[in-house]
Amino acid sequence: MIEVKNLKVYFKTKNLIIKAVNNVSLKVQNKEIVSVVGESGSGKTTLGKTMLALIKPLSGEVLWDNKNVFKLKRRELKVFRRKNQIIYQDPFDAIDVRMKVYDVVAEGIRLHGLAKSREEEKKMIYEVLEEVGLTPPEEFSVSYPTQLSGGQLQRVAIARALVLNPEFIVADEPVSMLDVSIRASILDLFTKANEKGTSILMITHDIATAAYISSRIFVLYHGNLVEYGKTDQIIENPRHPYTQALIAAIPIPEPGYTLQVKLNDTEEPDPLNGCPLYPRCPFRKDICRKEEPKLVEVEPGHYVACHLY
Repeated sequence: MIEVKNLKVYFKTKNLIIKAVNNVSLKVQNKEIVSVVGESGSGKTTLGKTMLALIKPLSGEVLWDNKNVFKLKRRELKVFRRKNQIIYQDPFDAIDVRMKVYDVVAEGIRLHGLAKSREEEKKMIYEVLEEVGLTPPEEFSVSYPTQLSGGQLQRVAIARALVLNPEFIVADEPVSMLDVSIRASILDLFTKANEKGTSILMITHDIATAAYISSRIFVLYHGNLVEYGKTDQIIENPRHPYTQALIAAIPIPEPGYTLQVKLNDTEEPDPLNGCPLYPRCPFRKDICRKEEPKLVEVEPGHYVACHLY
């Protein structure tokens, strides 16, 4: 469906170079949901935006339909934009609050000329609003974003993407701002879209969310892909210390429960050539400071970048 090859995205500041995405490769297959997990600042959002050609990389490729998306010409790029959508974390920043819900959803339809008449446009909008649970659509379509709750507005953002019938969606922390009580219903919207043929890259810092919705999980740390595999492999048998710490941090309703793996709190800088987790890793060895680990297959389909293996 869409493939990332050796992607590097670096940002320069006055005193240093930030390796937001550092030599990352991954694939999302047709009709698949995969998750990219990691704490804030790990490069998840940058990776997602770069996959949709919203950020230009230092090097590497993103292949869609066997074409490098960074070399698409004007007409091909417009087709790519319609078929590959993004849903941002904060719908209040991603949606123009001066527009009614109807016009927010209709914007893409009009831009790409998907409706032959006003009646067809209205039918498409009402159908997608019902699909995301905004009923009756006649009432929600004339509302302004400021009249909606956070959960309702996130559904509008999802509707805006789904109405274009995309092949691929990057969902950037789509439930992080929502109450726990409605998170499952939002995630179920993505599951239903996937059942209709849409592939999804779910970006989240919550590995429990990733486990709920995805078939494979990719773990990022400081822009580096440190582990990936099938969801049950990552959740039941995490190998990388960072992945183990992410899973250990999931709240367990058991008195006296303590984290099995906890990363060190330190101000020590990352090594220039070694493992990026070296300053925080409780299992670090001298080689970790000197040499960056490569991804190795520890079981079929399960890869880890760690000198412990």
